[in-house]
Amino acid sequence: MDYKNQLILTGEINDVGAYIRQNVPDSYRAGIELQAGVQLLENLEWSGNATFSRNKIEEYTYYLDNFDTGSQQSTTYTDTDIAFSPNFIANSKLRFTHKGFTAALNTKYVSKQYLDNTQTESRTLDPYLVNDLRLSYDWNATPLLNSLEATLKVNNLFNEMYESNGYTYGYIAGGERQFFNYYYPQAGRNIMLQLSFNF
Repeated sequence: MDYKNQLILTGEINDVGAYIRQNVPDSYRAGIELQAGVQLLENLEWSGNATFSRNKIEEYTYYLDNFDTGSQQSTTYTDTDIAFSPNFIANSKLRFTHKGFTAALNTKYVSKQYLDNTQTESRTLDPYLVNDLRLSYDWNATPLLNSLEATLKVNNLFNEMYESNGYTYGYIAGGERQFFNYYYPQAGRNIMLQLSFNF
């Protein structure tokens, strides 16, 4: 996709916590998505997909507040990555079924993302890999009910400590450029039990 005046995130938030966006004259998102699946055994199957992409701004002007002078300092970047746009995302699902029982392991990987549009290494979200486990049993024929299913979900199975979002801002004060990154940590291992039924 080739964009004219694409509205993108700047990586900053306003005074009420909403994300700030701005238009950039020329930018693009290009990539490919691959999908595959295979029946490994009679009761075991695997499926997955992967996305490879380039998300670029052809020319980007970044404005930094200068508290010493009350003005802004501008810097122009070329061929820079769009904020919050990972170059690689992959998902995997391993699923086992036997009669009414189902077990599924879902894995998701997201590559590094930049918090703003300057492609600065000190302002990034680290790559992360998260696994979720889902166990369920379905009783198709039960007295008084058409179906009864119990599901146990263990999200973030291996208790991965990661951040999937954040924001950054900076300024010039005392003649020095200062930047601050803030991150939204995601939940560690958590469990949910669900019981659903139909009459």
